[in-house]
Amino acid sequence: MYAGFAIGQGWDAGVLLDSDEAGKKAKGKIDELYVSKMAADSGQKFRTIMLGKAAGTKQTDFAIEDLFPPKFFIDCVNETYGIAIKAEDLPEDGSDMISKKVEHVLKTRHGHSQLDKKRIMGEMWKQFDAWKSVDDLPAHTTGRAEKVFKAINEAFGD
Repeated sequence: MYAGFAIGQGWDAGVLLDSDEAGKKAKGKIDELYVSKMAADSGQKFRTIMLGKAAGTKQTDFAIEDLFPPKFFIDCVNETYGIAIKAEDLPEDGSDMISKKVEHVLKTRHGHSQLDKKRIMGEMWKQFDAWKSVDDLPAHTTGRAEKVFKAINEAFGD
């Protein structure tokens, strides 16, 4: 686990976790292992930052792709899979996370067994490479990203 490695190296460190089931489970494991206490005992500090809280969202579940507007993620999925999902195709109930909503549509309407986030990330990187300035980012992304960086800086700004 990264947390134990960072403390073993004597680093003043932290981890940014998605605010979903897996992220909450990882945070629980970090807390269970007393990682922050071990760090403090050796003069370091280990921070666990939950992405949803850092981004200032009210969503129950929140992952890195949720920093972007849903249309951006849907467009990347459509380009990757060669399909045409629309925002109105997404379920209203269930998870708040765009990836979970899109995965539901991929499974139920397009016969896929799961959403391959690695493939989607490849398309996202292509989009990122085309951006020349902050003005090129999708709407609302800058504000959410600024909140996340502010939370990280505050956590490390003792």
